[in-house]
Amino acid sequence: PSADLGLLTKCLQLTSYSGDERELANYLAQHCREVGIKSWVDEAGNFVAAKGNGPRRLLMMGHLDTVLFPWKVNWRAGGLSGRGAVDAKSSLVAFVEVLKVIKVPVGSQVMVVGATEEEVSSSKGAFYARDHYPAKAVIIGEPSGSQALTLGYFGLLKLKLTVRQQHGHSAGSKAVSSSDILLRRIGLLRSTLSEIDPDGVSAIIECKSWDEQNESCAEGVLNFRVSPKANLKLLKNVATDGPQHISTVVLRETPGAVFSRLSTLVGSFARAFSEDGVKARYLIKKGTSDMNTLATTWKDVPMVAYGPGDSTLDHTAHEIISNEEFRRSVRILSRVANEWLFANNEVEDANPRVGH
Repeated sequence: PSADLGLLTKCLQLTSYSGDERELANYLAQHCREVGIKSWVDEAGNFVAAKGNGPRRLLMMGHLDTVLFPWKVNWRAGGLSGRGAVDAKSSLVAFVEVLKVIKVPVGSQVMVVGATEEEVSSSKGAFYARDHYPAKAVIIGEPSGSQALTLGYFGLLKLKLTVRQQHGHSAGSKAVSSSDILLRRIGLLRSTLSEIDPDGVSAIIECKSWDEQNESCAEGVLNFRVSPKANLKLLKNVATDGPQHISTVVLRETPGAVFSRLSTLVGSFARAFSEDGVKARYLIKKGTSDMNTLATTWKDVPMVAYGPGDSTLDHTAHEIISNEEFRRSVRILSRVANEWLFANNEVEDANPRVGH
């Protein structure tokens, strides 16, 4: 690859499944130290690099981990194919490339974080960053496409339902299996929650059954993507107020987060898009990201998500990032960071939050 694509290529070659990101974190930290940037791996396993030491911090946070199953990294048709090419190593590497060239004024800092365990419910790295790296503005590294900007995400209510009952013969005239009970309850929940939050989206992401000595058991995991304006507490109460013979455990409850287009951060992106000849799109996504985690306690901190790649390829065996897509994202991020850093440090974003 060309020199500006070398780091991206190497990062794709290093597998970094959720919970096993240390090799990639160490490699990126070493790479940054070799070019004179302070960097380390923190207690959560996050890769962290920073320029400047002032209180006005711009945080650019991507994630190190990918979902399972890699394939050989290949350059083809002007693009790079491999697990994480879209979700979301290209975004994180773009942040590093910007950090390498950006000049940071006195009183400011640019920090890049590659978080651990974003693809699983724990979000270990994001919670650590939330509690240890406060910032004045945040860019989350997720594939929006280099010509679009994500202003917010739906929330997530993740439920585990378990049914246990005494063994009975499946041929009985009134036989109802543990799987029957589980699927009926999940179906009722999906219908009820959708009535409360019509914009929400649900999916069964796990379903299994097994036998123990005296019991027939079934278990399922239901994801409900909660719209940003929905009452998450009400949805949780309805979901857990079920029959006593069905155990319902909340694995995760994360509210949606949406931010205004009126912040100075979004304004910087708008001008960067215009300078690059891009007619930008502004998105609210039905997935979740580390933005949701930061927003649980960070109030009035403007956030966006931006990164190269087609997000419809996330978690598929067809992830590919084009050279120009990656390069455009680096150009735009460099312009945004430069403008935000050198804006009047006394001017803070007014009323950045629209809804949470």
